[in-house]
Amino acid sequence: VDDAAPSRTTWLVVKRDVATVSWARRGDATRTTLAAAFDAGAARREEDEAPLPVFAFLPIAPANLKFVLHADWVLASSRETVREDSAWNQWLREEAAALFVDALRAVKAGAGSALEGFDVARVLEALPAEQEVV
Repeated sequence: VDDAAPSRTTWLVVKRDVATVSWARRGDATRTTLAAAFDAGAARREEDEAPLPVFAFLPIAPANLKFVLHADWVLASSRETVREDSAWNQWLREEAAALFVDALRAVKAGAGSALEGFDVARVLEALPAEQEVV
C-alpha cells in the first residue's frame, strides 16, 4: 500500500482552431484544433523531467518535448507513431509552431498570471532545440 499523498499538477492549455489547407486535406475536414499543455506546477529539476508524448486523442509516443502536444495526427497502423510522410502531419507540424507562438502571446497577455512562477520564461524553457526534435 502506497501511503504517499496523491500528486496534483496544474497545466496551462492553449488551443488553436485552424481551417485546413487544400494541399493537406484529411477526408472532408475543413477545420481542426491543436492544443499545447504546459506544466504550470512548481519548477521541476531537469533530471526529473521525462519527455512528454504527442497525443492524437490518446498518448502516442514520447516526442522529446517539454510540453504536451495534441493534434489530429495521421498515425501508423500500429498507432505507435505519427506518419512523417503525411502532408496532413507536415501541415500540422507547421501549425504547432504557430501554436507555440500563440502560447507565448497568451502568457505575455496574462494567461497563467495566477499561477505562481509561471511566465514567458517557463514557456520558452519548453521550446525544443532543433537537435531535440524527433
